[in-house]
Amino acid sequence: DLEIILIDDGSTDESGNLCDEYAGRDDRIIVIHTDNLGVASARNVGIERSTGSIICFIDSDDYVAAGYVRHLYDTLIKYDAEISICDFDEVDVDNRAITSTSRFPEVETFPGIKGVHLLFQSNSMRFVVPWCRLIRKKLFTEHGIRYPLSRIHEDVFTTMKLFYHARTIVLSPNVLYTYRRRPESLTGGGINMRSLDVLYGYKDHIDFFISKKERCLARRARVSLRRKILSLASQAMTRENVVREELLYALRDFCRVNWRLYPISANPLVQVRLIALAVFPCCVSRYILRK
Repeated sequence: DLEIILIDDGSTDESGNLCDEYAGRDDRIIVIHTDNLGVASARNVGIERSTGSIICFIDSDDYVAAGYVRHLYDTLIKYDAEISICDFDEVDVDNRAITSTSRFPEVETFPGIKGVHLLFQSNSMRFVVPWCRLIRKKLFTEHGIRYPLSRIHEDVFTTMKLFYHARTIVLSPNVLYTYRRRPESLTGGGINMRSLDVLYGYKDHIDFFISKKERCLARRARVSLRRKILSLASQAMTRENVVREELLYALRDFCRVNWRLYPISANPLVQVRLIALAVFPCCVSRYILRK
């Protein structure tokens, strides 16, 4: 009952031919050739073309352990969950270990709303990524959830909503997924203008929780946005002059347009940092922006 959909997202090497070759060997494999529209489009195409009731994403650079889908599926069924997540390792392009995530100590189940709170934590990469998990397709189809096109950090926009609508999430301590970090990738090459897309993901959280009349969650989302603005500004200070100036002015513009979204902080220094960024973006120092 396994359906494998390979999305050839406008590849310019022999990847598309290799996909077709695999499809010729295994009738469970379906190949879809598209223009180069990005990972969000590829995932959306996969969701729409899939015929099963459960979705699993595997990025093209990564690899999984034998029994990956079987373990996640058995765990999903055993605990009657909507999302089943395993642990993962990170490696570089030469398959050398980078850093392992802090391990899940044991199998744990919790309601989706707890998952929302976990996403607000600073070490949320292990929860926000779209891979290393199975997701019931109805979470996408019944709630109109799709990955936003022309954005990086597209999972930031989407995972929060999936968790919110999930009745039960189950975590497994088994390390079954290996994420390959490439320095030249969209998210692995240091801060640039496209990195600011993540702010619109945080803004989307605020709008989403306001629409659901979740005032406490909307406030937490505002606090997360504020922290992210300051974090990105601090990272911008490490770049060369021209790039730094461009990033800081872009952050300034975002702050000015969206100033109502971040709350007045009980910490006056935090307010000073935000005001300094919004008014004097290229005069701020890394000390001022430090968390």
